[in-house]
Amino acid sequence: MRNGEIAVRAKGGKRMKKVSLAFKLAVIIVLSVVTVSVISFMGISKLGQLNNKLNNIVDINAKKVQYSLTINTDILRMARAEKNMIMVTTTEEMDKHYNNFYIYYKDYQSNVSNLKKLSTDDEKETIDKSTLEVETYVELFENKISVFTRQN
Repeated sequence: MRNGEIAVRAKGGKRMKKVSLAFKLAVIIVLSVVTVSVISFMGISKLGQLNNKLNNIVDINAKKVQYSLTINTDILRMARAEKNMIMVTTTEEMDKHYNNFYIYYKDYQSNVSNLKKLSTDDEKETIDKSTLEVETYVELFENKISVFTRQN
């Protein structure tokens, strides 16, 4: 045998082809490269899927937060219109703020509807409870506050 060659024996002790050390190293390197390539490809594709899922979660939650903040602003605008209606002295100004109240209320309803489309069932239940409180406030505005304001 020459230096760097190994004799391989088959069953029964017969000599098979001599395989050089360089060939064995080449086979090991090729198998390693193929294994690393397959593992890398699988890892990258799984990371891509994970990234898409995270982007979807972040986008939906960001929209929910945006709608929640807008709903909060709508309620504040409704309260401000109510206050302005109480503060003014002329009927025309009262009518203007009364109408503004309902414009803001329609914006509120639209934003609540959009938020519900993105929400889970548990979140929808919480939204419904909050909406019920706002509906009570709107009834109070319509039946009491606006009536008493116009009487003064």
